[in-house]
Amino acid sequence: MAGIETQRLFLYKIAMCGIGIALAELIWAVYFKPVYGKTEEMDINERKDILIFRGILYAGIILALTLGL
Repeated sequence: MAGIETQRLFLYKIAMCGIGIALAELIWAVYFKPVYGKTEEMDINERKDILIFRGILYAGIILALTLGL
């Protein structure tokens, strides 16, 4: 019985991670890509800042969904 419940919980968390990635990509594309989309034309320091911001955005959305917030 506990094994089945653990599998259901595991699949639920994996599904929430997938939904989180899709939602983060949608938010990035709609709100932030028009502003920060030209990373090819930026120097390396500006590019790092934007990629760190994007990583924090993704991590925040995925954590919020998997923790049920």
